[in-house]
Amino acid sequence: MVDKARTVLQDFYKDNDLAFTQKSAQAPPPPPPLPGGGEPYGGAKGESTGIDAILGMIHEDILADIKKAEGKEKEAVEEYEKFVADTKDSIEANNKSIKDMEGEIADCEEAEAKATEERAGDKSTLDAVMKEIKLAEPGCAFITINFEVRKTNRQMEIDGLLNAKAILQGAV
Repeated sequence: MVDKARTVLQDFYKDNDLAFTQKSAQAPPPPPPLPGGGEPYGGAKGESTGIDAILGMIHEDILADIKKAEGKEKEAVEEYEKFVADTKDSIEANNKSIKDMEGEIADCEEAEAKATEERAGDKSTLDAVMKEIKLAEPGCAFITINFEVRKTNRQMEIDGLLNAKAILQGAV
């Protein structure tokens, strides 16, 4: 846009050399020619080149800003694409991790079921052993309760047999 305005001004000044010069109600006579036969007066051209130069600088600044913005845009696009790729990789890794963990969960549930079955089998074996112990308990209790009495009776029996043997061998 600035470039277009600059072009329009340049064209205007080319076509109308004296367009911005002030004119009085009566045109003064032209100044006498300069000594040495110089060119005729063409008006104040310095002002037009000043505006043109300013518009040129503005145009250069705008182009530099556009170039800088395009560079930043390119960097932003690259960062975005890298972010998208990293995010996809992260999602894939997390999904793989989830699948692996689901496999571990299934393995643990299977191991738990096996352990429960084994414990149930061991429990039935333990129950059978405990039943046998309960059945044998009265005999065991009899021995532990009557042990001292039976020990004393056994000792008396041994002493009586020793006496009988001594009598049979001729003892008095």
